[in-house]
Amino acid sequence: MEEGRIRKIDPDEVVKLRMKEIELENGLKSMDKETGKTAEGYSGDLMSPEEAARYSEHWRELGIGSDKTWKEFSEANPGKTIDDYFELVKGMSPWPIGQTGTPNVLKAGDRFYMAVENNAPENMIGGFGVREKILSVQFVRKNLAVKSNWKNTCNVIREFEVNEGVNLNVLEGPVGPQIDLPIDTYLPGDMSITQYDLFSKLGSGINRGDYVHIVDEFWVD
Repeated sequence: MEEGRIRKIDPDEVVKLRMKEIELENGLKSMDKETGKTAEGYSGDLMSPEEAARYSEHWRELGIGSDKTWKEFSEANPGKTIDDYFELVKGMSPWPIGQTGTPNVLKAGDRFYMAVENNAPENMIGGFGVREKILSVQFVRKNLAVKSNWKNTCNVIREFEVNEGVNLNVLEGPVGPQIDLPIDTYLPGDMSITQYDLFSKLGSGINRGDYVHIVDEFWVD
């Protein structure tokens, strides 16, 4: 390195190093539980709790990640890596990790449900719907993995129907997890739910009302 020059540090790499520390800590602690012995040379956390909390909060505010959501992610997804975690944080894929939606066709008369903001206009039609009826806000957040910065409120549920004469080409599949950093929470999604990516195959500039219409609206708590 040239004298007087300072190497620029990539925040993502710093976070990854901290996440690897957590993996090592958890692995060593698991070994302790299994063997009843303390790993040689290991005397506790590699970073003090105060330091870890301070760095984690800084990373969370930057939208990079957090210790809490990494731990929740790794517990819910055994065998998945830090890279999988970061890909979810950045990419926000709606599908389960490593999967994509399957092409399908919704025909005239087919119905689905959608959570919208409480103050959404009557002509508001979002990009995703689900086959199953939505019964609570908790269901929207946890099972449908709707992040707090995607929908600030989600008490209003709309039921839609595909318009007469329309064959709507969609992608369908289970609901994958999300990392909701603003509230520092892992949202698990639900493999038993069928969600529809409704309009991405149709390109931009379409009038969504040409394809579906509202048949019912109700409130959930």
